[in-house]
Amino acid sequence: MQAEEAVRRTADEVSREMGLELWDVEVVGPASCPCLVVYADKEGGITLDDLEALSRALGARSELGRSFTGPWRLDVASPGPERRLRTFEDARRFTGERVQITFKAPVAGRKRLTGRITRATDGTVVIEADGEGEHEILWSDVSLAKLRP
Repeated sequence: MQAEEAVRRTADEVSREMGLELWDVEVVGPASCPCLVVYADKEGGITLDDLEALSRALGARSELGRSFTGPWRLDVASPGPERRLRTFEDARRFTGERVQITFKAPVAGRKRLTGRITRATDGTVVIEADGEGEHEILWSDVSLAKLRP
């Protein structure tokens, strides 16, 4: 976990220097050759040139390589239109957008809910579910939330 936090700090620093927003960092693939995936965005949308420049800048940072004990790969990508909402602040930021929410445990007998975020205040997200009216959801009950355009 320390290595992942160090990678996240470095990726955030480099992204900010370039006028980009670090969206997420994940390590995927086999332990023998993990892949560090850095997701970045920017106001108005990120371009392929932005992603290429970020990949070069991150690749030049030797501290990223020290986070791994053997060979590793770097991928830089946009979080895309069906991005994961990581935090309550993300839910607030995307008020008005369609989402699919998966709960940690069933809420009112269901594991998932799809609809439009109408409000996000005080740790509670209100979803106008498709054809079902509004549902108030505690963000702490959410295991996964993704935009669904």
